[in-house]
Amino acid sequence: TGTPPPDEEVITREEHQRLQRVVSELPADQQDLLLLRIVGGLTAEEIGTVLGKRAGAVRVALHRILRQLQAKFEGGEVHHG
Repeated sequence: TGTPPPDEEVITREEHQRLQRVVSELPADQQDLLLLRIVGGLTAEEIGTVLGKRAGAVRVALHRILRQLQAKFEGGEVHHG
């Protein structure tokens, strides 16, 4: 069956909410980069064109943002408020 057990579904929902909180703590420019890449599906080159930045700089920034998010998410360093 494709439906997860209720306890797994709750964990998934909680993790999703936690990830949203972690992302919401990022500065607006970093949130914009993530939105363009993940939601918009743009490449680093396309994001660079939109933001007037070099593709390499966009790649580095995205890598750093993702590393920071991973550390916060896994380490539980989320400020509730």
